[in-house]
Amino acid sequence: MTRSVVGRRFFLADPRSQTAPGRARLTEIANELADPAAAARWHRRLNLGSLVEVAAPHDRIARLLAGVPPAEDADGAGRRVRAELEARRLGWLRDNDERLAHAQRAWDGLYAAHHGVAEAVAQVEPLSNVLRVCRLAELVYSASEPEWRELADAAAARPMVPAEIYRSQRERRLRPPDHVVQAVAVPGDGGELDRPALNPAALTACAEET
Repeated sequence: MTRSVVGRRFFLADPRSQTAPGRARLTEIANELADPAAAARWHRRLNLGSLVEVAAPHDRIARLLAGVPPAEDADGAGRRVRAELEARRLGWLRDNDERLAHAQRAWDGLYAAHHGVAEAVAQVEPLSNVLRVCRLAELVYSASEPEWRELADAAAARPMVPAEIYRSQRERRLRPPDHVVQAVAVPGDGGELDRPALNPAALTACAEET
């Protein structure tokens, strides 16, 4: 999962948005989600209940990484995050294929929320935490030890809606395919982020309108 930054706010991007076949698949998903009844059925097929265990350690890890790094053990953050994951029996997240498969299902659930599926809107924060935990696992199980700041940023990162999925609040249309994820992660007037940043309150309002 790549990321872009505005200040110290980092964003997570669906890896499918980085390849032509992946973008084609996202377009297919968006077409199915455009119909409310089909979107609800599609969301039910995702079987997101099993992702609860992946999201579970996020809050504790985020607390561990809050504030400033402890001067006496600034390089031990990766070790502590690994310990938290393994205490929850999530050491299997070191496997790239397993981790990416779980993250992909979380992304799909978030896209259903973006298109107004009420059940998915209620799951925005847990699904976002799944993606954050997957990113943390990617970092702590990599060949090089991550820095404390990199882990803290991952724990607070926000998932971004890719261009192929993005639907205007006023009209159901997709942005041009060439507008990649990073292109919409730009602050507008007053420093507010563009609509594609997944925000539970904004998504609830969108669901009520559809």
